[in-house]
Formats: sequence, structure tokens, C-alpha cells
Amino acid sequence: MKIEFKDYRIGFLTGLFEVSADTIRLYAKKDLLEPKKNESNKYRLFCREDVFNMEYIMRLRDMGIPLEDIRTIVCESSLDDVSGRVENRLAYVEEEIAHLAEVRENLKSYRQLLMDISEKTNKIEIIEEKTTFLMIDIEESVPKTIEYLKDLDEDLRPYFSLYVPQEDNPLFTNEDFLDKKKRQEVSFVLTCEDVNGISLQPGFPSDRISVIGPCRFVTSIGYAYTDIKYEFLEMIGQFIQRRGLRRCGNYFTQYLTSQHIHGDAIDYYRTYVPIE
Repeated sequence: MKIEFKDYRIGFLTGLFEVSADTIRLYAKKDLLEPKKNESNKYRLFCREDVFNMEYIMRLRDMGIPLEDIRTIVCESSLDDVSGRVENRLAYVEEEIAHLAEVRENLKSYRQLLMDISEKTNKIEIIEEKTTFLMIDIEESVPKTIEYLKDLDEDLRPYFSLYVPQEDNPLFTNEDFLDKKKRQEVSFVLTCEDVNGISLQPGFPSDRISVIGPCRFVTSIGYAYTDIKYEFLEMIGQFIQRRGLRRCGNYFTQYLTSQHIHGDAIDYYRTYVPIE
């Protein structure tokens, strides 16, 4: 289609660029376009320069540049200023891409976690492969501790966990968790699997991060009714006893997720008990 050089009414621009009349009016209000009013019929008329400006605006908008920055670029900036703003925008987009990539991996991880909960709750397994876990005390806050771990290895997926130092004693029972004094033996920590083996690398901060394993683990996903019923550990204890297994270290329980059914809060946990 050939477009004639002439003055155009607003409907021409809305059709050519597939935007609303309100959008065109907004751009004119921001001085991005300079329509002239036809005194005979009061229509706004746009010239060929407005068409070129509109195409430029649309390109800038497609780059995600905010409207106020577009106004500055179109109306006030030199080429050097435009280059600087484009560099800043590119750096911002790169950061957003990295953030979204992390969000995507977190969503994939959570999707797999929900599948595991659905398929493996109350199923007790022995992990035969040599698995190493990292455990870190929470010092300032959970987000800052997670950030510290991510700086060491961005692939780490930390879980808020209960660490139970009871190597020579039976696993906690339902009564133990309901006993506030007994619960004082339990610590809040963050735990995660050492997926990339950073615990074996030089300079690993062993003074701050404890290494659990490598060894075999008895593991299970269980659920508990908050402040009412904590029996998932008893099932693991009975499994260990029936199999004649022997614990070789303290155990930890990772908090996974919660749900509410008819007013009852149900928490899901994944427990790892090291065995010989």
C-alpha cells in the first residue's frame, strides 16, 4: 500500500499503528506528536513528521522504554543521551532476564516438589547413592542466609529445616513435639543438597556451613497437623528398627509446604536420617 504525503486525521494513525485514539491523544499531550487543529471543522491533523515520530515511538515502546523516557529521547536528547539511556535499559533487561531465569527454575523445582508430595507421602525410602547435604545456621535472617548460599552456588535450593541433635536417642515422637521444653532441643536451620560438590572445593567455608554425609539416608515425606499431631517421624523410627538399621548421625526435617483443609493446617516435611 502506498501512503500519500498529506495531513492525516487521528483515525489514520490508529489504523496504521494499531493503537487506540486515546493513545494518540496521550502522545500528543506529552508533546511527542504535534497535531494542528483544522479551524473549519476542529479536527486534529497530523503531518508526515508525526507519522515518522509515531513509528519511532512504537519502536522505543517495543524495547520496553518507559513513556517518560521516550518523551525525553524524542524531544530533548542528543544521540549520546539516547545511547546512554539505551545502555541503561539494556542492563536493566539483562538483570530481569537473569531474575526470570531464576524464577523459572524455582517454579520447576516447586512443581517437582508438589509431584513428589503427591506421589511419595508416607513412603519411606533408603537413598543408596552417596548424598551430601549442607546445613547452615540462620544468623541475620532467612533471606540473607539464602543470598549467602546462592553466592556460593546459584543452583542450591535451601529449605527451612528443623535440625534434631539426637544421634544416640530415639527419633522425636508426637509427644516430644507437643512438649515445649523438649522442642527446645530442636534448631531452625537451612539445609540443601550439595548438587555441584562445592563442599569439596578449596576455600569452602566449613566454619559456617556443616556438611552432612556422604552416607546413606532413610528419607520420607510426611505430614503433621500443626500443634496437634506429629507422627511422621515415628513411622521412620519404626522402619529403622524393623530393618535393623543403625543411625550414624543427627537428622533434619525440611519444611516443604502447607495446605488448609476444612480449617485444619497441614504441614508437609521431608526428613533425612543418616544410617550406616
